[in-house]
Amino acid sequence: MRKILFFIAGLLWLPAVAWPGSAAISVYGVWSGTVTQVVIPGREYRRYDVAVTMAPNSYRIDYDSLDCGGDLRLLVKQGRFFRFRDELNYGLEACSNGGRTELHFLASGQASFQWFDVNGVLKAEGRLKRTRQLMAFVMPTVMASVMPIGQVTREDVTERDAKIS
Repeated sequence: MRKILFFIAGLLWLPAVAWPGSAAISVYGVWSGTVTQVVIPGREYRRYDVAVTMAPNSYRIDYDSLDCGGDLRLLVKQGRFFRFRDELNYGLEACSNGGRTELHFLASGQASFQWFDVNGVLKAEGRLKRTRQLMAFVMPTVMASVMPIGQVTREDVTERDAKIS
């Protein structure tokens, strides 16, 4: 029984799987890079560091060099394209809240980053690369289907889930 529990615990930390239709590109992880903001078109630009954390049903943005950030509320997900509403919750004196962040995950393993202000005007853009891989959570029904035959059945997993809840 102890071996089975360790096997199940190990499965919970399997690497992230690719999103459907993404040609083996996983978006789970921390994506970081430097983006350029247009302050005054043609005259003044500002560069700053950004980190976006993508986890199953949890998205976060941190502007490290501006000391601000917060949650990203998912608005649209189409294949490798994600659109979010910024819901910043710290450093609001340094950053504008309520803007829109868009990410398009590229086959090259990079992500195109664009930030739009509350009026929908493109203000910043750049490229991000994954700097840290996050592990995905594997649902119990999936675990039962990948376990070796004869060790754990779907009924075992269902019974365990019933005891937990």
